[in-house]
Amino acid sequence: EGEWSSRIDDCKALVPEDKHTHYCQGVFPDCIGAQVIATFGVGFSFVYVDMDTSMSTTDAIAFFWGLLVPGGKLFFDDYGWEPCAGVKMSVDAAFPEDMRSVIQSHHTCIVEKPRG
Repeated sequence: EGEWSSRIDDCKALVPEDKHTHYCQGVFPDCIGAQVIATFGVGFSFVYVDMDTSMSTTDAIAFFWGLLVPGGKLFFDDYGWEPCAGVKMSVDAAFPEDMRSVIQSHHTCIVEKPRG
């Protein structure tokens, strides 16, 4: 449901599942937590977060930050876009301004985990 809803099969047709891409339909992180770690292990270098809401974005930060390698990046879609205002709220609450690289024209924000 929702403005940009789609079927999981449509998503898989555009971006096929492989050893680097995994789909899980359900409520995050319950639907995926242990499965992600079992499938991919720890040590993510890039995570694309497109959750649209504050609660889901906060959950994604809590889940992935500890699994991110130093220098790894969290990329947040819809940052600063009014219909998804909760994304900016959650990212701003979790990370200080000097950690956020904001691309206003594309409503995105990238946060890099400090090295060492």
